Amino acid sequence: MLGGLVLVCENAASEFSKIIHFAPNPIQDFAFHSDGGKIYLVNDGKGEYLMQINEAGKTVRRINNFHSNAADASMSPRSFGLAAIRFTVDGAGNIFSVYALGDVGSYQLSFNTEDFMIFRFTPEGKYVNKFVQTMNSVGIAVDNQSRIYVSNNDSVEIYSDTGEQLSAFFFSGDVDAFALDKENNIYILSKDKLLKRKAFQQDTD
Repeated sequence: MLGGLVLVCENAASEFSKIIHFAPNPIQDFAFHSDGGKIYLVNDGKGEYLMQINEAGKTVRRINNFHSNAADASMSPRSFGLAAIRFTVDGAGNIFSVYALGDVGSYQLSFNTEDFMIFRFTPEGKYVNKFVQTMNSVGIAVDNQSRIYVSNNDSVEIYSDTGEQLSAFFFSGDVDAFALDKENNIYILSKDKLLKRKAFQQDTD
């Protein structure tokens, strides 16, 4: 993703073959669905909305203010909170989202910490529940066992989809970005270095 656009490359091609956008509004985050569809988080400056696109490229659903309505957060300026929303999707299509303030750089924000939680939604975008206070994340991810990964300054914490903390990985510097592969190995960018931790194990200390 670059400047609110998604650049699509075919296999190992060195140049992109397609640009996905919702001009004039930037794409803020996106995720792949297990059925081949894609979900894009778009920010229009006044609110956020999810665009659910099926494998054929057709729009299935638009969900307006899905996170901010559920959070009903008291923050000022509101635009910083909107810019910080990140989400992920599990294999069943359930949506999990956070205010990832760690990913928006310097800011001055008035807020209530109780408004900053992990939020869960159905595949149709209906709010289910919220759990685990988090506000310093740079993003959120979910593995193929529906375990939720969210960063917190110098760590990545792992939770069940009901909010039980299962484990945490700690690092010598702040987490700038992270991602999972299909074996649930975690890759962390910290201090311009890319680190890898082995796949989650239930007995990890």
